[in-house]
Amino acid sequence: MSETRKSGAGRPARSGYVSQSLDTPEDVDRRMFDHWRTVDGAEKLRMAMRAFVSARQVVARSVEALYPNATPEEVRVRVAMRLHGEEVVRRLLRLGSEEAL
Repeated sequence: MSETRKSGAGRPARSGYVSQSLDTPEDVDRRMFDHWRTVDGAEKLRMAMRAFVSARQVVARSVEALYPNATPEEVRVRVAMRLHGEEVVRRLLRLGSEEAL
């Protein structure tokens, strides 16, 4: 692959284009951005929400596997901690730093 077709993120190809990913050729990167310009903002939001829901489900299954005896509430709190940070969740739920779940 020539340098004009593939450049790493942060490294411009001969054309001066900087790809978004180390393994994506310039022409593919440009086609992807051309496509994204045609997608309605509401559809982009729906796609992002679906991706977040899927990610949350994966995290929940992981928590359930690590804590098989956890209550649904404990799973919910542990998922929130993984996604948003333990300190933030403890503060929101008014849990002490050493308080067990």
